[in-house]
Amino acid sequence: MAKKSNQVPDEETYQLNRSSKVKVILFVILVIFILLIALFYVLWILYSSKRLIPEKPWHTEFKELNCSQNYFDHSSRCFKLLQENINSDTDKICNFNDPDLDSSICDFYCKSSDFDNGYCLSNQNHCNCTLNECFDTQFRDNQTNKCTEKALFTLQKHESSVLSLLQLPNGDLVSSSADFMIYVWNITDGTLKKQLQGHEYEVVALTGLSSYGLISGSRDRTIRIWDVEQEIQAKQLVYTDEILCLALLKNGELASGSLDFMITIWNIHNGTSIRNLTGHRGMVLTLVVLDNGDLVSGSSDTQIIIWDTEKGTIKSKIEVEYNWILSLVVLNDGRVVSGSSDQVIRIWNIETGELNKTLIGHEHSVRTLALLKNGNLASGSQDFKILIWNLETYQVVKNLTDHKDTITSLLALQNGNIASGSADTSIKLWNLNL
Repeated sequence: MAKKSNQVPDEETYQLNRSSKVKVILFVILVIFILLIALFYVLWILYSSKRLIPEKPWHTEFKELNCSQNYFDHSSRCFKLLQENINSDTDKICNFNDPDLDSSICDFYCKSSDFDNGYCLSNQNHCNCTLNECFDTQFRDNQTNKCTEKALFTLQKHESSVLSLLQLPNGDLVSSSADFMIYVWNITDGTLKKQLQGHEYEVVALTGLSSYGLISGSRDRTIRIWDVEQEIQAKQLVYTDEILCLALLKNGELASGSLDFMITIWNIHNGTSIRNLTGHRGMVLTLVVLDNGDLVSGSSDTQIIIWDTEKGTIKSKIEVEYNWILSLVVLNDGRVVSGSSDQVIRIWNIETGELNKTLIGHEHSVRTLALLKNGNLASGSQDFKILIWNLETYQVVKNLTDHKDTITSLLALQNGNIASGSADTSIKLWNLNL
């Protein structure tokens, strides 16, 4: 008698497996469907609850943001609120039944539209924008529609960009240019007193040496020491690449920054290089010296580096992402200000590396900075403007727009005024009346 087999035939096994898989798939689809319905229900509940909460009126947010002082910053939330809700319809402004709010919005709207003031007309829902009368020492700029200071006078002799400015102890002004020349000016009457000739390429940096001495650095790869009184070159230091910036150290040594990413420390008495400071990955564009003798450098590698020049070592670094460091200046309280290719001015606590404040007002790269005698900051930019900043309020107090090209150099004068050099080949002297 044949033994009965307990095995299911192959075709029957296949059908059973197929049926099981279909059931699993259907179950998964059902679970996903239920989850989608649950998610849709939750979203609907959230949306419904949001609709029940009244949206904050834009003018309430405007008031809470205290927008009255931010009219110059067109990237601010205040400006965006105004742009989204007012645009050019001034009849929407003075009708909130809140005199302070009406006045604040009107004034902000007018100032952000290049007027000087704005006020709501009595018994009318209308914002009236006005321009102040310019003083005798001012003119109304055609581009900005603002009153701006007239330069006291303009010095015109250079044939190319004025790249550096220096004031000698006797009050004379020294200028260097991309035309290879160095001129010495009497700033009382604007007359040219002396000219120093010898460089074979752009003279990009100047620093003082003594009562009648100065040092110049050039893209001709030389540093030259001049006897200004005699109008002669006293010494020449030769380097292997273009010199881009100079700084005289507290111990009498000279630091130079160059195209080859290097900072070199020089003995200016015998003309020899003492040591090289290596650490930058780009051109060294600007140098300043701290009160404790440390050197601070800025570079196209986006770094600010603080150096112990005696040891030749790096003490600390600050990274400013994606932005060339074009200019540096040291404030009276020891903080350092940087001007960058992203239009922004930054104020740093150099000991901690902490960013204390950003100043926004320029529309192009900030090429040069100067600390004024009264503690204000001057900044010059590729937008052709010089802005004067009050560093207590961090607000722009003056906007000087008389140059016709990039501001390439600024110098705080001994009398509290300022001198500026530009790619328009001119030097202007300004009475700030601050």
